[in-house]
Amino acid sequence: MEIDSNLRSKEIWLVSEDGLWDISFGLVMLGWGLTTTLRHPLWFISLIMVAYFLVLMAGKEVITRPRMAYFSIADDHLIKLSNWVRIGISVVIIGLIFGTLVFWVFGFGSILSGIQNFGENLIFLILSVVTLALGHLAQKGNRFYFYACISIVAFLAFEFLNLSNFGSYYFAGMLVIITGIFLLIRFVHRYPKSEVQDNIHI
Repeated sequence: MEIDSNLRSKEIWLVSEDGLWDISFGLVMLGWGLTTTLRHPLWFISLIMVAYFLVLMAGKEVITRPRMAYFSIADDHLIKLSNWVRIGISVVIIGLIFGTLVFWVFGFGSILSGIQNFGENLIFLILSVVTLALGHLAQKGNRFYFYACISIVAFLAFEFLNLSNFGSYYFAGMLVIITGIFLLIRFVHRYPKSEVQDNIHI
């Protein structure tokens, strides 16, 4: 598979030394803890928006892209990224079609009760898969496997030990955010901005 300029421009997403993925994942965990405790999805949705648009999209452009001269992303990693994006889009489309059919056949009320019962487990599964994918794709991303373990422990603590869901996710989320901030500070000091910058944006 030939690597085109559009795919090459996405390589900043595979640099994990900037700590931006860590901060984003920590924010999502905090949002999930707040949502499950306060029983309102606004917290989860809001912190996902902050993590994606403010931390990742803006941070990758402003902080990471000017320092890409120090990093070399292998073509096979970019191919894997492209394949994962295709899989993710396909899963979303299939899920929307399936969900629409289920709502149409069984009605809104009965499905809503099922979502309330199993929704938390589904969200946890999605977060775990995304974290494991980051560990597989990102440069020096092995720590994301550890983050997946942290989220699993937080989830099990809530499900089986009757501990506070917010407390367990708060602790895990803050631990990941603090790690990300440390990595971000180290990244900025270790890699000064390059004189030559790529003009291709996300």
